[in-house]
Amino acid sequence: MACEIPHGRGNPHCGPTSAAPERVVFGNVLQPDSNPDFKGPDGMAFGTDGRLYCTVYNQKNVTVLDPRGEVADRLTLDGPQPTNCAFTLDGKKLRVTEVGKGQVEEIDMPCEGLPLHLPKFA
Repeated sequence: MACEIPHGRGNPHCGPTSAAPERVVFGNVLQPDSNPDFKGPDGMAFGTDGRLYCTVYNQKNVTVLDPRGEVADRLTLDGPQPTNCAFTLDGKKLRVTEVGKGQVEEIDMPCEGLPLHLPKFA
């Protein structure tokens, strides 16, 4: 049994681990606005362009972070409450789940997503 627990809490089968690793902020996806409701990052996917595509709940967009963690773009959505995203397997499209309207939106993208590790079905 492997005993690699990255968060430093320890594994009950292996005993305690060393101190928790240092945590740093990679990027901030929140945009300044007058929306008083909760909003925050939720689902994310990496593109082959090296960017991180992050859904932001109650912000009506997918915020794109470049490899340095800087906001490179904001992809506006139809619904206000995106929760997750994934690149399609067959091309340059991003599908975004949106809970406010109960829909899945599809956006044309300039790149494909990084390969997923799919299970092998018999």
